[in-house]
Amino acid sequence: MVCLDLSGSMRGNKEIWAKAIALCLMEISLKRNKRYIAVLFDDGVRDIKIYEKKMSFEEVLDFASVFYGGGTNFEKPLREALKFNGDIVFITDGECEISLEFLEKINEEKIKKKIKIYSICINTKPTVSLKKISDKVMTIYELTSKTAESVFDILI
Repeated sequence: MVCLDLSGSMRGNKEIWAKAIALCLMEISLKRNKRYIAVLFDDGVRDIKIYEKKMSFEEVLDFASVFYGGGTNFEKPLREALKFNGDIVFITDGECEISLEFLEKINEEKIKKKIKIYSICINTKPTVSLKKISDKVMTIYELTSKTAESVFDILI
């Protein structure tokens, strides 16, 4: 499952990188016959897309062309993602704070559901809030290195 940040701070190259990673993860998941869930967000959850089979060109284009541009809220998409059962890949530029109450809730849910959160930082270093909620935080620079294949294996 992927939570994809489409807030205003992601406009431009960050958005392109984030969508490229999300589409790569989608392709890998679907090739492995796994369901792929994308929670698209900015200051709220704007859409939840569920894919269970290979996407048509039109579906890929639709996914790649959506952008919201609002503020950023991490709690709302993570709450939605927790309704499903599975690890979460959180793709963002990391510009958002989270409440202590939510931090406690997310950590309880991770233990209870035995899930992990992997965060991918787009054009930024991992923020304090991402480090607090994530089991692993990496940057796009790590994904573009020779170890990218092993990173994707961890995520899927």
